[in-house]
Formats: sequence, structure tokens, C-alpha cells
Amino acid sequence: MADALGCAVEPVARVDAARRPSPGLLGGVRPRRLSRHKFRVEKGKRMKTKGLKVEMRALEALVPYARNARTHSAAQVAQIAASVREFVWTNPLLVAADGTVIAGHGRLLAARQLEMQEVPCIVLDHLTESQRRALVIADNRLALSAGWDEDMLRIELEELGEIGFDLDLIGFTDEEILALGDG
Repeated sequence: MADALGCAVEPVARVDAARRPSPGLLGGVRPRRLSRHKFRVEKGKRMKTKGLKVEMRALEALVPYARNARTHSAAQVAQIAASVREFVWTNPLLVAADGTVIAGHGRLLAARQLEMQEVPCIVLDHLTESQRRALVIADNRLALSAGWDEDMLRIELEELGEIGFDLDLIGFTDEEILALGDG
């Protein structure tokens, strides 16, 4: 079976009521499973991205998702803007067909700070409303679950510093960089 993007998919099995997670954080509300609508990419199959393409969109046509829980300080937006100036635009915004931002709210703020007229976007028109809402959260949270190989990071930062690269562009504070040297 294939989904709207042509990805090979198989239905996810129904969850037995006795095996559902405890209410915990959701305050007694159990997550709703839409098993007849939920699919996953089959193991070992290549995911097709035929329908995904980068397109330029005017900033005034983009609308931040009103319920985005992720926040961006002025200092962080300035860091993102500095990164865009140094490395150019490397990560398109993810948007709904109507221009609502799904992922890239900080980059959108940086683009406005840089007075850009348009930015690269990938339109995710195949997602349901609930998938869009979940991706707004997942795009930010999943990256936080990653770790660092501190020895490799220390080596990279030391070598970049030795060749004169501006380490402020990378996003680590001076204190964080110094703490790596103590490890």
C-alpha cells in the first residue's frame, strides 16, 4: 500500500485497551488512536519524497502557528540571523498550503529581522490538521533528545577557533565552550 506521497506503508496495529499507557501527564485523558488512518513507512523500503520541493514564499504570505509552544528570545533570533548571514539559508521552513508555519518559526523571525522578502519553504499539504499540530511540537522536541560526543565537539571547536572561525555563530556560549575544555 502507498500513501499520498507514494511512500510504501503498512497499517499500524490496533492498541489493546489493557495495554494503553497510563493517564499520567494527560490528566486522565487517553490518547486517541486512529489506527485505521495511521500508517508508517515499511522497514527496509526507500521513502519517496516525490511531492516535496522547495519553493520561495513571500514573508507576508507566511503566518506563524498561533499555538506554537516553542519560544525564541531576541538573542536567539539574532543568532539565527547571524547564521543565515554566514551560511546562507540552509533549512527551509515547513508550511501548510495556506502558509501557516509548521516548523521554522525562529528562522521566520530571523528572516524578518534581516528584512528578507521571501524564504525557501517546503509545503506539507499531505498532512492532516492533527499531524500538522503534532509536527509543530515534534520538530522541536525530537532534536532536544540528541546528545553530544563531547570529545569530538571539543576537537571541532578547538580547530575552528584555531583557524579563526567566529565561534559565536555556532550557538554555544563562552561558558559552555570553556566547560568542554575542563572535560
